[in-house]
Amino acid sequence: MVSSQRYKMTSESSAATSYVFDVLKATNPEFHQKLVMVPGDISLPKLGLSSSDYEMLTQQVNIILHLAATVRFDEKINIAVPMNIGGTKEIIDLCRACVNLKSIVYLSTAYSNCNRKYIEECFYDPPLEYDGVINFLATVDEAVMEVIKPK
Repeated sequence: MVSSQRYKMTSESSAATSYVFDVLKATNPEFHQKLVMVPGDISLPKLGLSSSDYEMLTQQVNIILHLAATVRFDEKINIAVPMNIGGTKEIIDLCRACVNLKSIVYLSTAYSNCNRKYIEECFYDPPLEYDGVINFLATVDEAVMEVIKPK
């Protein structure tokens, strides 16, 4: 899946030349024959995919690379959260629906647990649950967000 804007400018053959696929090219030079791009939007429900594309992905995909996000670190939170957190939730929902999924690769720019002096090899409980963040954003206007955001 690629953003709708990039979908118009990119073909499967040009995408296959990306360094992201170097190892795959070395082990399976014909991999590009299985590469299919579909337009989507991570900020939308079901990733903004058509029902036929969503069905095709759930039935045929076995590897998902999730590299999509806004990387503007000054992005408004009401844009960044639905895109970065909501988009990841939508990707996970897609993964759960995939009948042949073998692997998901997720790349994030998030610096997690930056409030800790030492970070151990363990899962920490999140300070807020996803639904709580979404509900908060739905009830707070932009002026309040400007006042409470870190400077």
